[in-house]
Amino acid sequence: MYGSVKVSSPYVVLMDISMPVMNGIDATRIIASKFPDAKVIVLTMHTDSSYSDQAHRVGACLFLAKDCGKEKLFSAIKHCSSGK
Repeated sequence: MYGSVKVSSPYVVLMDISMPVMNGIDATRIIASKFPDAKVIVLTMHTDSSYSDQAHRVGACLFLAKDCGKEKLFSAIKHCSSGK
């Protein structure tokens, strides 16, 4: 249970940095601590390296720009889900 919602262990999570209740860095930190096998891919419009550095420090597998294209996104999901 997480709060009052039952949550199964996620395999791959697509995360945004800018969200209304909690930012994606903090959410990634929580996911990484509660679900260490989950792979988080941060997909965002923020391309500043400080965001990607923070995301990787808290456990993100990859950091991609939202306009990366579907082929790159699919490749990223395959890459992270294979444990690389």
